[in-house]
Amino acid sequence: MGITKTHDLARTFLWSDLRADVEDYVRHCDACQKHKVNTRMYAGKLQPLSIPGRRWESVSMDLIVKLLTTAGGHNSILVFVDRLSKMVH
Repeated sequence: MGITKTHDLARTFLWSDLRADVEDYVRHCDACQKHKVNTRMYAGKLQPLSIPGRRWESVSMDLIVKLLTTAGGHNSILVFVDRLSKMVH
């Protein structure tokens, strides 16, 4: 059942360090580690973006952070990329 579903076990049994024992059991159980249940929803089919008609009609941007600090006190870069021509600004 996993670590987070110990409430059913706690209703039936009671001992000291119940949660720690369950965590230890699940962490060392081969079946628990190999057969994990996927809790994410189905993502669906990919939907490609339309091809832009002209340059700079559709732009992507990327923020690059935690760089070395410059003399002016800046440590990030903002990059804009044209999706049609791949031109970078």
